[in-house]
Amino acid sequence: MPDISPENLPQDRYRPRRDHPASKPPVWLMAALGACLVLVALWSLPQGQPAQASKRTPPSPAPAVEATPSPTPTPTPTPTPPPDYSIPVPQGAPVEGEDWFADAVFIGDSRTDGFKLFSGVTKEAAFLDYTGLTVFDVMEDKAVIREGEEKISVLQALEKAQYGKVYIALGVNELGYWDPNLFANTYAAFVDAIRDRQKEAILYIQAIIPVNSELCKTHKQPYYVTNERIAAFNEALAAMAAEKKVCFLRVDEPFLDRDGETNADLSADGVHFTKEGYRLWMDYLLTHTQPARVGDPLPTPSPTPPPTATPKAVETPPVTGLPPETPLSTPAPTPVLPTPTPEPPPVTATPEPTEEAVLPPIPGVDFAPENPAESAAPAEEPSESP
Repeated sequence: MPDISPENLPQDRYRPRRDHPASKPPVWLMAALGACLVLVALWSLPQGQPAQASKRTPPSPAPAVEATPSPTPTPTPTPTPPPDYSIPVPQGAPVEGEDWFADAVFIGDSRTDGFKLFSGVTKEAAFLDYTGLTVFDVMEDKAVIREGEEKISVLQALEKAQYGKVYIALGVNELGYWDPNLFANTYAAFVDAIRDRQKEAILYIQAIIPVNSELCKTHKQPYYVTNERIAAFNEALAAMAAEKKVCFLRVDEPFLDRDGETNADLSADGVHFTKEGYRLWMDYLLTHTQPARVGDPLPTPSPTPPPTATPKAVETPPVTGLPPETPLSTPAPTPVLPTPTPEPPPVTATPEPTEEAVLPPIPGVDFAPENPAESAAPAEEPSESP
C-alpha cells in the first residue's frame, strides 16, 4: 500500500488515534477535594491578626499632659467659744491700749473721771462721767453729760454714737441707799438699756474697788462708805453679770492689801486713787479682755492668776439690813473692817437718803460740777440708838 502523507489525507476523515481514551474524575471526588482546599485555606489564615498587628506596631506617643496643681484646701475655721460669764474675765496677754480703747466708752462717777485724767488712757476713748453719778440717776434719765451748751443724759449720749466696748464703774455713791438687790436690779435694767442702743458692743461691768478705812476716817468720808457694804454690792454685781451674760472685771484685785482693803499707798483720800493707782487700774483692763466683736479670737489666759489677798480673821459685829445670800460662781473676798469701836451700832434699817450722795473729790483736783447747785450734799448719818 502506497505511503500517503497526512497532508494529502482529507481533513474531515482524519482523527488522531489515542492509545487511552480520556476519562473524567468522579464528581464526589472533586467535591471532597474542593472542601479540603477550603479547609486548608481557612486554617492557613493568621489567627488574631488585629491583636498581633497592634503588638508589632509601636503606639504613637501620647500628647504630654500638663499637671494641674491641686488647689490648697482652705482650713475650716474653728468656732470661737463664747466667754464663760459665770466667772470674772481671766488674765491674758496685754493688748495695745491705743487700738483697744479707740472704740471704747467709759461710764462712771468721779473715780472714772480720775481714771480719765491720770491713767494714761488713749484720748480716742469716750467718757460719760459725772461726779456723784449713780445708776439710779442714769435710769431716771438725769441730764448730767455736757454737750456744747446743753446737758443730756447718759442714755441719750449712748444714742448718738456706736461703740465697740462699754466700761461701767458705778456703785460707790449708791452705798448710802444700802439695798444691794435694788442696786443690782437697777444695774440690770441699765445693761438692757445699753444693749438696746449699742447692739454690737461688749459690756464690761467693773467691780467696786474697796476703800482704805483709815484714810476715810482722816478725810471724813461719809459713814456709809465701808468695805463691808462694798463686798455685798460686789456679790450682787457678780450675780447680775452672770445672769445678763456680760463680762465682770475684778479690778479691785490689784489694789487689795493683806487686810482686804485698798493699799494706803494707792489711795489719795481713802476713796479716790493716786496716779499709781489709776495706772494700775489701766494695766488691769489691758490684761483682762474679751473679744469685742463676734469672731474675734479669745485672749490667751495666763497660766497662773494673780494672787488674791487673804483678809485677816477679825471678828465683826453682824450688820442688819443685808440682802438674802446670793449664790456666786466665784465668791469675792470679803474685806474686813478695822476692829469696831465700842460705839453703839447704827439703827436696823438705814433710810434711803433724800439727797444724792456725792463723794468728795481727789485733793488738789476739782471734780465739782460746773454749777454747784447741782451737787447734792451727802446723806446725814442717822441718829444712834439711845
